Amino acid sequence: MVTVNETSRVGLGTQRRRAGTSSATRSVSDRSLAGQCLEPFRRACAALVAGLALCCAGLVGMADAATMAEFALPAMNSNPYGVTTGPDGALWFTEFSANKIGRITTAGVVTEFALPVSNRGPLGITAGPDGALWFTECNGDKIGRITTAGVVTEFALPTAGSSPEGITTGPDGALWFAEHDSNKIGRIVPDPVWSATVSLNGSALRTGQTLTYQATLFPGTTPTSVDIYLGVLLPDGLTFLSFIPDPGGTVAFTVGPVPVPYSTGVTLTPLTVPFVYTFSGSEPAGTYFAYATLVAAGTDPLQDANRLALGIQTFEFSP
Repeated sequence: MVTVNETSRVGLGTQRRRAGTSSATRSVSDRSLAGQCLEPFRRACAALVAGLALCCAGLVGMADAATMAEFALPAMNSNPYGVTTGPDGALWFTEFSANKIGRITTAGVVTEFALPVSNRGPLGITAGPDGALWFTECNGDKIGRITTAGVVTEFALPTAGSSPEGITTGPDGALWFAEHDSNKIGRIVPDPVWSATVSLNGSALRTGQTLTYQATLFPGTTPTSVDIYLGVLLPDGLTFLSFIPDPGGTVAFTVGPVPVPYSTGVTLTPLTVPFVYTFSGSEPAGTYFAYATLVAAGTDPLQDANRLALGIQTFEFSP
């Protein structure tokens, strides 16, 4: 069960106003004397500020050399708001007016996912500890969760009219968010959900270029023991390049007609496995399927019923 908590914020406005009233009762002569004593200090501060201004001007000039790019969204006036890096290596963002969650690759390819109910007003978004993206629904008074496959789940907040906005993942594995109109901080604990995602550094590679693969795995609840399969299915659709741990602490691979497990019978904790390969040109051309999957320990990974989670990313190779 997902747990939602709220904590009220304590205001300090009254204390600040009282402090301001007290300081305002000082006499004119006291302020004049203080002004005379502080005049040399003020002159020194003015010189320091002038120096900082020149430094800042120099920094602004340096910033002009930055490279800027913009990518148009499919819909006009979608009002993109929050953005974060997803577990799949893409960027995920909210579209407040379009009522959508967007995904954009670093090459600028955009995919959009509409929310189930209109006028939710998605704002903040963050990558969760479960391999999904979590976001706030300002108009809906809900916290949303979207998988990298685009499946959306919504969780209602206890306080109506709270208007949640910013959200982040805390060090305790929970999601923390700000409720703008109810003056509260909220906390939501996601249920453990099996998750396996793959991120790649590109979708089209050629001879001499390097493939960078990363699998991100998160545990669910049951079963307690799982097998991990990581690798790439070759263009013939029959040959598996299976990743296996190398005794030297790196990741090696083996090639064959059936997938070979990366690890078996493990109690999974959050895990990230990287793999790097440079194409020599002797590899077959075509579409490759990079995969990461979790299955119940001791079962056949090619049977859908045994899989707890499966992540796939494709790429093309041309010699």
